[in-house]
Amino acid sequence: MTDISSHSQSASRIAGDYYQHLIAWNEALEALRSDNDVLAVTVEHPDAGNVDDIVVHRRTGSTLFIQVKHAVDARTPVGYKWLLGLRSSNSRATSLLQKFYRSWIHLSKSDERPELRLITDREIDPNDPVMSRIDRMTGLLVPNIRHGRAAEGRAQWAQHLEIDECELLEFLENLRFETGRPVRAEEQRARTLMWAMGFNNDQRAIDAAIGLVREWVLLRERQLQPDILHNWARNHIGQQTDQGAVVIIDAIDYDPHPEDADEHICFVDDYLGNEASERRQLRDPTQWDRIGQEITQASDRLRNRGVRRVIARGAMRLPAWFTVGAAFRHVRGFEIAGVQNDMIWSSEDFRQTAEIQTNTTHIGNDPEVAVVANVATDATLAVRNYITATKMPVGSLTTILPASSPHPRVIPDGSIAAAVAVAARDAIRGLIESTPVSHIHLFIATPGAFALLLGHRWNALPPTTVYEHLGAGNGYTPTFHITA
Repeated sequence: MTDISSHSQSASRIAGDYYQHLIAWNEALEALRSDNDVLAVTVEHPDAGNVDDIVVHRRTGSTLFIQVKHAVDARTPVGYKWLLGLRSSNSRATSLLQKFYRSWIHLSKSDERPELRLITDREIDPNDPVMSRIDRMTGLLVPNIRHGRAAEGRAQWAQHLEIDECELLEFLENLRFETGRPVRAEEQRARTLMWAMGFNNDQRAIDAAIGLVREWVLLRERQLQPDILHNWARNHIGQQTDQGAVVIIDAIDYDPHPEDADEHICFVDDYLGNEASERRQLRDPTQWDRIGQEITQASDRLRNRGVRRVIARGAMRLPAWFTVGAAFRHVRGFEIAGVQNDMIWSSEDFRQTAEIQTNTTHIGNDPEVAVVANVATDATLAVRNYITATKMPVGSLTTILPASSPHPRVIPDGSIAAAVAVAARDAIRGLIESTPVSHIHLFIATPGAFALLLGHRWNALPPTTVYEHLGAGNGYTPTFHITA
C-alpha cells in the first residue's frame, strides 16, 4: 500500500495562509484600538526583506516587523535545529535565524533598530539550551541568554551568523519569539477584539475578516491607516453596536496578549503553586479583598470614561469570573461578555426566559444560607460535606439546577446562559423573600462565562461570599466578598 502523507502541499499552504491572515487581522484589530499609536499597517511589505508578513508603523518608537510561521504538526519545535536550519538537506539554504539577522541589518537606521517578531504555533523545545532560557512574559532571550548555561548555544548562534557574541546579544534584544499561538486561540482573540470593536464576531464574521485580509494582500497599496482599516472592516464584516472595552484578568496564569487590555489586573503571584492547575489558594487569604477592590476600581474607571460594553478575558477560576461580572453589573449600566466554547456569551443576548430547578434543605436556624449553582456538574454533596465539616452557620442549603440534569454542555449558547443567570438570581430573591437572610455563601459549579453572567445579575441580594473548590475531597475556601 502506498504511504499517503496526511498533509498535501496545497493543504499545508492553505492552512499557512489562513494562519498568517488571522495573525494579520488581529494586528489590524489591535491597531484600531482608540489608544494605539499606530500610523499604518502593511501586509506583505515589498521592502521588508524576510520579515514582510506584517509591518506596523508607529508614531513613536521603532517599526514592528512580523514574520509568521505555521506548523502542520508538532514534530519540529522551536529550537536550534529549526532556527539554524540543521534539519534541512540543503546545507546552502539560508536559515530562519540568518534571515532575521540579515533583515535586522537591512532595516536598521543610524538612530533606530527595528523590532522583529516571530509568531508561530510551534512550541519551544524545552530541551534546547538557548530557547529554554526565553522569558515567557517578554518573548525575549535577553538577558537570560547571558547565563553561563547558555554559553555553548550562544557561541553556536554567533558562529552561525558569523558575528561576535556582543552583536548577537544586541540583535536578540530586538527579536521577540511569540510561540505556541495556535489557530483556535487566535480565533478566540479575534472574537474578543471584534466584540469590543462592535463588529460581528461569529464564524461568518471571522471568515469575512480572513477574506478582507486576502483582498488586502492583493491591493497595490498594501499600507492602510487605521481610519481606512476601520471603514473597510465595517463594510466587510458589519458593525452591530458601539465599541466596548477589553478587561483582562491574569488570575491563575498570564494572558498571552496583555496589550489587548483596556484594564488589566494580575494576581498570579498572589497564589500558591507554580502551575495554573495548582493555583487555588492565595498565599495570604486577606488579599482577596484587595483584589476585589482592584477589579471594582477598574469598573469605576471604565464607567467614568463612558464605557458600557465590556468583554472579560483571562485564566480565572469561577469565583473570579463571578466577581468580575459583579463589578460590571447590569444595574450599573454595563453589558458583559466572555468566551465560552469558542462562542461569545453576552448579557446582551438576554431575550427569553428559562426554566430552572431549586431544591432547599433545611439545616438549622441560622440567618445565613448556602447556595450551590449547579450547571456543569452537581456539587451539592461536596458542599454539604464541607458545611458539616466546618460547622458553617447556615440555616439552609439551596441547590439551583437547569431544567435538565447538570452537565458541561447543558447550556448551548449565550442567550440561554443569560436567561438562566437571571432565573437563578430571581430564584434566590424568592428564597430570601420567604426567610430573612443576612448572608449568602455561594458555591459555583458552572462554565466560566456563566459565572460571569450570574455575577452581572447579582443585585438586590444580601452580602455574598464566593467559595473556591480545592479539588475532589479537599473541600472549599472563601474568596471574594460581594456587596449586592
